[in-house]
Amino acid sequence: MFWGILALNGAVFVCWNIARGVYESSRDPSMYIWMRNNFTVSWTNVKSGRIWTLLTSCISHEDLMHAIFNVMGFYFMAPPVISLLGNVGFLALYLGSGLVSSLTSLYWHTSVKNHPNYNSQALVGPSTA
Repeated sequence: MFWGILALNGAVFVCWNIARGVYESSRDPSMYIWMRNNFTVSWTNVKSGRIWTLLTSCISHEDLMHAIFNVMGFYFMAPPVISLLGNVGFLALYLGSGLVSSLTSLYWHTSVKNHPNYNSQALVGPSTA
């Protein structure tokens, strides 16, 4: 469980960087757009039927420093929580926290800030999960 979540976060981080590299070298934004459509949470994504983004944003880091700090926090905090809750309980807490964060972000950016097209990913998902 522990290493699986870390590996997923790492794989998605690598994909973000490949997408950015492809865009910068060839000006082809298609992979970057695909990542944004599938690994960030926004009202546009949810309305388009991509409800999985409520959870995939929980494993999405685009910025290196943010990824490093989240991985460090996860590395030191997850093992004691897993020992208390077990794998199933920990996964429920991890995904539940990320889901609540995604829904809060949707509400905040759509209703309070009136910015429904705002894409959240590393700002809320992995940090809260």
